[in-house]
Amino acid sequence: MSTQLAYAGIDVSKRKFDLALRIDGRITTQRSFPNTAAGVAQLIDLLPAEPASWRIVLEATDRFHERLSDALAAQPGCEVMLVNPRRAHYYMAAVCHRAKTDRIDARGLALLAEEIKERFILYVTPSPLARELQLLGRHLYQLANQRAKCRNRLSSLDRQQPIHARAIASQQTMVAMLLQQANNLVDMMVELMRTDEIAGRCFDRLIQVDGLAETIASQLLSELVILPWDMTSRQWTAAAGLDPRARKSGQADPPRRISRMGNKYLRRALYIAALSLTRHHDQVRTYYLYLQEQGKPKKLALTIISRKLLHAIWVMLHRNQPFLAEKSFSVPAS
Repeated sequence: MSTQLAYAGIDVSKRKFDLALRIDGRITTQRSFPNTAAGVAQLIDLLPAEPASWRIVLEATDRFHERLSDALAAQPGCEVMLVNPRRAHYYMAAVCHRAKTDRIDARGLALLAEEIKERFILYVTPSPLARELQLLGRHLYQLANQRAKCRNRLSSLDRQQPIHARAIASQQTMVAMLLQQANNLVDMMVELMRTDEIAGRCFDRLIQVDGLAETIASQLLSELVILPWDMTSRQWTAAAGLDPRARKSGQADPPRRISRMGNKYLRRALYIAALSLTRHHDQVRTYYLYLQEQGKPKKLALTIISRKLLHAIWVMLHRNQPFLAEKSFSVPAS
């Protein structure tokens, strides 16, 4: 049996996915399948037994890729990688794909699977617990957004105007209802984490930190548990999109900015956690004020604290250590 690698690119959408098989430097098969369990089974049957090893690249598309990626990762000889949509977009532009269709995207992803070589990051199927926690955490994120919108509408109403009275009462009822739903959701997430020894231990460590209450700790863990456990702290930073991106060109050397090529939900949860720590944790608040004294804008200072907090959480969870604020947020002696 041949051990030569073959490559596949799959463009996933809600109703269908497009497959492009690439063997010996050319596209040999290109087909579309319905994004259903039956369509996934048809695709697996289509993959030939030769060559024995397949490298398959899928573009992460909301949650529509999960059934397919899990099924392919379970097949012997299949290596699956999920690629960030922004990364796929930049790659398509680099190889001069002027048009954008599902078939063209699938061909481009197959070419990416062949060229990525040692930077191929193997997809690891998350546990059902991790998947459920992530679903609940993102629902909690949506409830927070809806509550913020209701509060904004409420602030635009004038309590002195009689014609606004019923609208104000309605918005207040909506805010209270959304808050109650969020609290119930947090209780569900805490109960779910308690059923797993590792998740429960990680949760207990987080809530011991001043400023990380149950809601913030639940949101953080709902995104962290989905990451492979063997990732390094730098890989966590990249997964959150908090890694600095250099933009030097010729004589121009502007300040570095975070890449944002990562999990926006994790990045937001870290930002909210950093904001809470600056209000309730003395050491972090001192470091926050120090950054502002050094000329950092408030938002940049919070981003820096978010990145340091992510590193500190990695140490807490992987090395079974307490939160060492003096080490992570130390202010240089003047």
